[in-house]
Amino acid sequence: MKTTGLALLIILLCSGLAVAQQVQVDLPLIVTNGAAVRTLHFGLAPSAGDGQDILMGEIELPPAPPAGAFDVRFTTVHLGSDLQGQSADYRCGKLESSTATLYRLKFQPGDGTDAIAFTYDLPKGVTGRLSDRLGGIVVDHAMSARGTCTLANLALSELDMEIFWTGDRPAADRHAPLTFGLHPSYPNPFNPSTTMQYSVAATGHVLLRVFDVTGREVATLEEGIREPGRYSVVWDAADLAGGVYFYRLTAGGFTETRSVVLLK
Repeated sequence: MKTTGLALLIILLCSGLAVAQQVQVDLPLIVTNGAAVRTLHFGLAPSAGDGQDILMGEIELPPAPPAGAFDVRFTTVHLGSDLQGQSADYRCGKLESSTATLYRLKFQPGDGTDAIAFTYDLPKGVTGRLSDRLGGIVVDHAMSARGTCTLANLALSELDMEIFWTGDRPAADRHAPLTFGLHPSYPNPFNPSTTMQYSVAATGHVLLRVFDVTGREVATLEEGIREPGRYSVVWDAADLAGGVYFYRLTAGGFTETRSVVLLK
């Protein structure tokens, strides 16, 4: 009986190693605040799914340390808690796949930090983009080959990292947004102008309008056919009274509304 149990344990361990070895792409993201270094791992694996896989290192980390300590982690919803996150995140696929994946990073700089550096080394056929959650208004860094993105604006605590596995798709397709989206304006509050950004996932008619609190339209910022991509528009409200305004994006069947505050 003991021999049978031992044999079963060996089989399970060997199976686990076989699964772990199926990772086709294991890419490091090295993050440092100048005093401490953390390495996150991301990539594609044929056996990866939507849940945590301990054999791939996708183990939920403990809660973030106190604010004075340096920390960085993935906070992908499909892997578990947004509050805790992981140090590794693999998605289903192989290097020859044509796909785009979004990895969300959450970090805290630590006491005495002036900047945080994100260093990557992407193989041929893989590119990416590091951007802030405002749609790339503050940080919009194109990733290719080996490079570093240095973040000096430590008011930010999250970044989006889109990775494009090129496969055989045309370049225009590879870098198209995955979904429609209306991003927060920056700055907000503002006076007298602010920048609004939106994402278009498929060619079609786009309408971006601004309304006051009574529902009256005060400006049409964008109207027409747009190709897939990311767009920005500056709204100059110098002639309007201060207060809360709402801007709404309509694109195909997608509609989203956000608010912005004009201070005067």
